[in-house]
Amino acid sequence: MMVRLHFFRHGQCEDNAFLRGRCNSDLSERGLQGGLHNALKVMSNGDNFQEASYILSSPANRCQQLKNALQSLYPHLKSLPDAKKIASYWQERDFGVLDGLSYPLAQAEFPSDLEAYLESPFEYTPLQAESFAQFKERMFKAWNLLLQQVLKEGIEHSNRFIEVVVVTHGGPIRWIFSKVTGAPIEQTFHLQLGYNSIMTLEVMADQKLDDYGEPIGVIEPFVRLVSLTPGQIENDDTNLSGEL
Repeated sequence: MMVRLHFFRHGQCEDNAFLRGRCNSDLSERGLQGGLHNALKVMSNGDNFQEASYILSSPANRCQQLKNALQSLYPHLKSLPDAKKIASYWQERDFGVLDGLSYPLAQAEFPSDLEAYLESPFEYTPLQAESFAQFKERMFKAWNLLLQQVLKEGIEHSNRFIEVVVVTHGGPIRWIFSKVTGAPIEQTFHLQLGYNSIMTLEVMADQKLDDYGEPIGVIEPFVRLVSLTPGQIENDDTNLSGEL
């Protein structure tokens, strides 16, 4: 069984949030069109994946808006079963009191939190925020739940090829890159990952059979990085002053 996973980062947003985590920002028109434009570079036309193409999205508005537009453009994309159970794990890191604020407002209202975070973003946790350790633990669950669900669907429906789109954020995509390549996640900030970037992976998994030749699961899957499709470069927020 071969699974192709496309991790879409959402596009540019209408607000000017400095740390955009759990706040419900809306996509700008440029952000929406950029996502659809990049999708044409990586998506199949449905011929090979007509019966096994799924989509999953973070619950954030900026991701849901892109998800809905992609489903209109690619009608063969179906919502992944049990998507609601999995979707919340694919949210961005929660930046607490700094979340959703512009830089001037964050500097004015929470100067010590902002300064400490910028000096040590992986060690310091802003007030009411999700710690970096908690974020990594959540992403480990997100990755495992996604693979389990997709491989389960493949086995139950005897699919040889499955295509899955995950609309998410910079932080989760960097964690997946780190997981697959073995690079420390701190080093992934050297990776250009602007708005509407897409990371494509392939997962190869063979069925595990019992003594009677009946499928009982899958052998440990092999995952490889296929491509990184660049998104918006100008005015991006791929450094620490923005989403992960």
